[in-house]
Amino acid sequence: MSASRDLEEIRAALEGREPGSLVDPYATPERVRPASVLVPVYEERDEAHLLFVRRSDHLGKHAGQIAFPGGGREPGEDELGCALREAEEEVGIHRAGVDILGRLDRYTTITGYLVSPFVAKLAWPLELRPDPGEVAEVLHVPLARLVEPGTLRVASEERGEVNFFDVGDEVIWGATARMLRQLLELKLGRPLVPSGPVPWEKVRW
Repeated sequence: MSASRDLEEIRAALEGREPGSLVDPYATPERVRPASVLVPVYEERDEAHLLFVRRSDHLGKHAGQIAFPGGGREPGEDELGCALREAEEEVGIHRAGVDILGRLDRYTTITGYLVSPFVAKLAWPLELRPDPGEVAEVLHVPLARLVEPGTLRVASEERGEVNFFDVGDEVIWGATARMLRQLLELKLGRPLVPSGPVPWEKVRW
């Protein structure tokens, strides 16, 4: 399947979609802070890719985790404006080169954020400028790799089961994995079936 068809399927799956609300099963925050993320997709060598960041190790929350560019909303800022500003500040994605394809469900995280995800097609190639204060590394993952059998896995621990994406040397988990799974399932028009379970302590977080 060509990258153009992949991206058009994503656009068609999200077109006119109103976001619902999901909650992390372990989230018990009394108050939440509004936040937004950009879920960037792009075409390269006739293959669709998703762009992620690895958060810097010194950050207070979600340090070292793989995530989508994003962060907390500023006073007077709307959901999309926050996603675009954060993407530009964190990795240099200018809003002029962004085509919004649609929205995923808002997600309340265990750390007390209400995250609004916006899926966006990037004008590619793009010269990225990661902010070293927030971003340790920019990661590029082919969409085809994410839907391969065995990539979505489930780990078991005392409180239950946690889904994650195993992409070679990297593990995508937490809120990012849940947003990613929803995007892929909407695009495919079917559920992804995780493999496993594997013991929690065997997972390379």
